[in-house]
Amino acid sequence: MIWRSQRDNREGALSGSMGERAIIDIGSNTVRLVVYGGTMRAPTVLLNEKVTAKLGREIAATGRLADEAMALALKGLRRFALLIDDLGIKDVETVATAAVRDAANGPQFVAELRSRGALDLAWQKAQRWAQTPSDEDRLREVRTVALDAWQIFYYRGNAWTNPLSSAGASDGTILANPDGTPDGVRLVLNLSAGQAISGTLTRDWA
Repeated sequence: MIWRSQRDNREGALSGSMGERAIIDIGSNTVRLVVYGGTMRAPTVLLNEKVTAKLGREIAATGRLADEAMALALKGLRRFALLIDDLGIKDVETVATAAVRDAANGPQFVAELRSRGALDLAWQKAQRWAQTPSDEDRLREVRTVALDAWQIFYYRGNAWTNPLSSAGASDGTILANPDGTPDGVRLVLNLSAGQAISGTLTRDWA
């Protein structure tokens, strides 16, 4: 058993073939994700990706992060979050440039990063659970009460719409990709009669 454990370590984490740690560097010019494997003393770079957002390009002139740069950075960071989740990496460190800390709208950018990133990640996990739930996903399932029907709505274009409709989409297409995550989600449950809880239950997430 000990030999098998040592062999698994050599073929897995210690060999450097499995991603164990990730660092996200939000710089004034690029936003970069680096995934490492192997030991702490001799790490192996397994993935190195970047987005040239140029967050600090207007700091000297305006003291603010450019809106277009923030949008591009957030788009790249959402993709990085999905990669990290798919790889199952738990050890993640994120550092930001002084431009983000010193900019007048730096706190706004960080708040958007935290809230939007969490929503996007939860959205992708929910989508995966609905299509091909893993054993770990099934362990989190809780059966509560019987349902007669349920509905999902998206909040986009300042209105709640059917998720399969293109209404509210800025480019007229159905929002079916990570970049098209809606601004809110509404779940409407019609609970069966004769239970401790019955009737219509509505919950919004935004």
